[in-house]
Amino acid sequence: MKILLLLNGSGGRTSQAELARFQARLNRIAPGSNAHITSSAEEARRMAISAPENGFDQIWIGGGDGTIHGVLGALVQCGLPLGVVPRGTVNALARSFGIPLRWDEAFDWLSKAQPAPMNLGQVNGQRHFLCFAGVGFDAAVVHAVTGRFKKVGGRFAYAIAGTRTMVKKPQPKFEIEFDDGTQRLNKQTVSQKTGEKTKSTSLDVGRIRDTGHSIMISQVPLYAGFNLFPGTSPCGQPMEVWLFRRSNPSDILRQATATVFRNRRGQPPANNAPDAESPKLSQNFGHYCTSGFVLESEFPLVLHLDGDPVRIEPPNHLVFTTVKAAIHALR
Repeated sequence: MKILLLLNGSGGRTSQAELARFQARLNRIAPGSNAHITSSAEEARRMAISAPENGFDQIWIGGGDGTIHGVLGALVQCGLPLGVVPRGTVNALARSFGIPLRWDEAFDWLSKAQPAPMNLGQVNGQRHFLCFAGVGFDAAVVHAVTGRFKKVGGRFAYAIAGTRTMVKKPQPKFEIEFDDGTQRLNKQTVSQKTGEKTKSTSLDVGRIRDTGHSIMISQVPLYAGFNLFPGTSPCGQPMEVWLFRRSNPSDILRQATATVFRNRRGQPPANNAPDAESPKLSQNFGHYCTSGFVLESEFPLVLHLDGDPVRIEPPNHLVFTTVKAAIHALR
């Protein structure tokens, strides 16, 4: 077996001394393997595409979720299994798989792991995403955190950008139409006997239509480093969606905070739906499990994929689909 390890070299993240340590460990795991510091996402894509013809059997990516996102299309094209060596800010995919955050422990873990099929999300048939995506408020925050601000500030940079984004003009309203078979996870029903409101999972007949100002999509439990989608898995399950019908960012903050605290207590409610004692939030929040949907707006929509700011044409018409078993990952 030969492994190609591609390391994110932007901003001097990987030194030559680190590269030598990585190469030495790879040589012990799989002789003939190669560790390489990439100077750009384009170089990483070229090397990934040519990896099979150069005799490699696996591609390991040393970086964060954004680094992996940059080579997704190449991984689909080359067909080699993906291994993740976490070296990013959030490392959502690595944490979701249980990969150790220390590089040497991650190497040992990956050397024993087996490839498993993974779904990818796709937008307008142009760009894939592996972990999560967003339109509206959290996407605007991502667009505000780039370059040195992101590198130096880490998670605090997102908090600062979030505060700034809250006082700016509201995100544009959009209409959303879900694919057939979508499950509405926080639908309220009323018991005929007691009159009490309960939440249920229901399979709606026909296509569900809704409206909103922000949406969060995830295929992994961790979203931006927080355990917001604990029942989600990138291996074979549909996308999970949070829809916020108002332009008020406090709805997002309240729902995210409530979910994090419930999960920490170890008592998440069924389907991770909003608390029954929060009818206002329930009214302004939609929770869905789906294989795809379409967003339409009169105005351009702000989008992020795997924590990377992205612009896709046309920006006011976004079609999200699931590409089943698009890649294989070591887990």
